[in-house]
Amino acid sequence: AERRALLRKPAGGTSIDIDILKQAAEEGSFLISISDGDIANWNEVKNAYKKLIENVDYAHIHIGAKNNFTRDLESWGIIPVYVQGNEDLSRMMIDTTTRYFSA
Repeated sequence: AERRALLRKPAGGTSIDIDILKQAAEEGSFLISISDGDIANWNEVKNAYKKLIENVDYAHIHIGAKNNFTRDLESWGIIPVYVQGNEDLSRMMIDTTTRYFSA
């Protein structure tokens, strides 16, 4: 059920529940985010999010144009991977997976 929920487009936009994220992001873990738009509560969670991702291996995949979230990530030294849609996203995932398993 959790995996299926991750694949559904959220109704009413995207927001981050920082308390749930803290539970999942232990020091030394790998965290990846994928987004296609703005985060409704970004101003409220930005500082806690920055602190949280400083202690994990982190990457962000962004579908579409830069926004406040990706600009903040870039200012923190994290370079998002920008894709333009499902085809770019699929190609990037396949390429990345292929490189990982062939190494």
